[in-house]
Amino acid sequence: MKKLLVANWKMHAPNLTVWEKFKRPRNVDIVLCPPFTELCCVEEMDLDIELGAQNLFWENPKGGGAYTGEISADMLRADGVRYVIIGHSERRHWLGEVDEVINR
Repeated sequence: MKKLLVANWKMHAPNLTVWEKFKRPRNVDIVLCPPFTELCCVEEMDLDIELGAQNLFWENPKGGGAYTGEISADMLRADGVRYVIIGHSERRHWLGEVDEVINR
């Protein structure tokens, strides 16, 4: 069974050169979760990793919606994202997210 390592990029300035030389360890799948603004850049690098996002909004309206600043599952899929981190401590602490919101 392969292990899964998820790297959360946080809100740090991008340093894509670090990943250009990255070699995935055997029997480990890597998921890199950069900020939304860097998803396309990371996806275009053709790295030996899976692409993840740092968050998503639970509403996924067909054809879009009026949820300013939010990212839907469909938008993430269109950028090649297969994984999403939800319920992380910073969003709970700073934005007041609770289990009810996260479970949506």
